Amino acid sequence: MKKAIKIIGVLLVIILVVLFITRFVARKKLKFEDETVSVIFSVKKNNDYTISQERSDLRTSREDAIILGDTFKIGIEIKDDLSLKKYSGDFEKYKEIYKEKEEFKEVTYSGIKGFQRYYEPYIRYEVFLPIEGSNKYFVKLDIYSKENTKETAKEQLESSKVKDILNNITIKSK
Repeated sequence: MKKAIKIIGVLLVIILVVLFITRFVARKKLKFEDETVSVIFSVKKNNDYTISQERSDLRTSREDAIILGDTFKIGIEIKDDLSLKKYSGDFEKYKEIYKEKEEFKEVTYSGIKGFQRYYEPYIRYEVFLPIEGSNKYFVKLDIYSKENTKETAKEQLESSKVKDILNNITIKSK
């Protein structure tokens, strides 16, 4: 009898721990789609992040959508620069032109190998990620701070909030 009570007690503790942990990692999906790609961000549910395609929310005319956070914005661009004959659909060849740019760095987010760099004219960090199965398009994410300085843009790029978003992205070619 004591052994059965002990087992039931351990099971209850395990169930409570699992429920406690999953409450803090509950997620919701923010999704952007166009005719070429689907980009899904799995963000923590307790955040007030939204995704917008309203021109008034976008920082540049090249962005297709933007994630609005409390201290940051992440612009989403679906680029077709790989279609140029010069790159022949090769993301690695395309990456070569950026290797000498300011703060170039190869990165991996959500298992996707890409690169990032700082782009001074717009005071942002840019993350370039290939789209598996596409030799024409890739995704570029533009990381902005609301304060518009290089230091705050870098703080946002390195923040746990933005890292969590970048590490929970799914990109699918249509």
